[in-house]
Amino acid sequence: MIKSYKQFFILETKQKKRIKKNIFSGISSEMTQILTQISFTPLMIYFWGIENFGIWIFLLAIPNIFSIFNVNFNNAAINEMTIFNSNKNYKKTNEVFQNSVILVFLNLLFFLILFLFFYF
Repeated sequence: MIKSYKQFFILETKQKKRIKKNIFSGISSEMTQILTQISFTPLMIYFWGIENFGIWIFLLAIPNIFSIFNVNFNNAAINEMTIFNSNKNYKKTNEVFQNSVILVFLNLLFFLILFLFFYF
């Protein structure tokens, strides 16, 4: 058990550099998002005023409300297409792409019908 554990962490220098880059990228991305979120509200109040702040927050929240309905077929399709494309199975890649497009359209159609049903 211990012997296999030590073998798991034997990394080449290329892999160590890649891991360091990924960790740095993830941390810097998170820090940028945190700083943006902290500075966003005071800057909005400063430039648009306290009266318009609520309206802008409401308008910016609308896309987040619609993200609840996001059934994400695209990430799974992208992963499958990458695997099939690397194996040079282009017919299967094309099939997955066409199926993902159809699923996205069916998803849009379903929510459009649902929205129209509740609207009328």
